Amino acid sequence: MAAFCLDFHARYQCRHSGACCESWTVPAEPAIVEIVSSRSIGRQGEAGPLFMKSADSRGEELWTVARDTRGECVFFDRSGGQLCVIHRDVGEEALPSACRHFPRRVLHDARGTLISLSHFCPTAAAMLLADGTPAIVDAHPPLRLECEMEGLDARDACPRCCDRGCCAMSPATRNGRRLAWRAWRGHSTHMAAVLTILRRSRRSFGNGDPGTIHCLTPSGRPSGRRSEMCRPRAVTAV
Repeated sequence: MAAFCLDFHARYQCRHSGACCESWTVPAEPAIVEIVSSRSIGRQGEAGPLFMKSADSRGEELWTVARDTRGECVFFDRSGGQLCVIHRDVGEEALPSACRHFPRRVLHDARGTLISLSHFCPTAAAMLLADGTPAIVDAHPPLRLECEMEGLDARDACPRCCDRGCCAMSPATRNGRRLAWRAWRGHSTHMAAVLTILRRSRRSFGNGDPGTIHCLTPSGRPSGRRSEMCRPRAVTAV
């Protein structure tokens, strides 16, 4: 299946900021627990449990990655280059699925696999403000994982468009009506143009001036009408 992403995301590679290892409770699949436990993998000096066991309402076994006294993942080696011990010593295939995929956000639909990034990740967030005009391109490793990627499966769904007047579709296409995939691709291109305008205007955010952000016409040009959806407070919350 073909995979696509925004061009500035295509260059993504983990830079070991550690943001994703510091505070989250991460589920672990039983097979991962078995691999890690059987190989005695762990951070040097870490004497506590590596995984925490619980059960759901049906009594089925659940596992999560343990955290140390600082609240960080027990496999996060802060003093050893901020590396994941599992990834370093065994490889990507031994990571819990949540760790293997993050910060990737994956959608499967009729066009193929679409990969975006969560900007909670500092590396991904820095890419958001890169120069240039965004374009949709083929996704390749390391952004595209070698394994089958998990994500929202919308292959049997048909997109709907909002009725807020903010998109590039004509009024006849909006109002909650279903769109053809060709129209949806046009909508994606339009939103890439919106991102270009936001990038060019990012310096004005600090001055609290929303007047530099405007709605776009279907051709991607500023319409001269301010967009309440693009006020600085909404952008900085991304």
